[in-house]
Amino acid sequence: QSQCLAHPQKPQYNGGIIQKPELNNGLQGWTAFGEARIEYRESLGNKYVVAHSRNQAHDCVSQKIYLEKDKHYILSGKICTKIL
Repeated sequence: QSQCLAHPQKPQYNGGIIQKPELNNGLQGWTAFGEARIEYRESLGNKYVVAHSRNQAHDCVSQKIYLEKDKHYILSGKICTKIL
């Protein structure tokens, strides 16, 4: 069963350094990590990325970000899972 918010909340502090977090351009800015295959999907107004064909726990969707020394960062997000 999948459970996602019908209308996800806005990012904290007006967003930040993640590229294309709202997925308005599909997978632009996002890559597969490991041997996963990823695809962009939409359902009930939600935009999301699915990592499939996974063989290892670390096979997933990824984005490289650059952090600056001596700065504090907050990472938040919404994760929906489908239990098979």
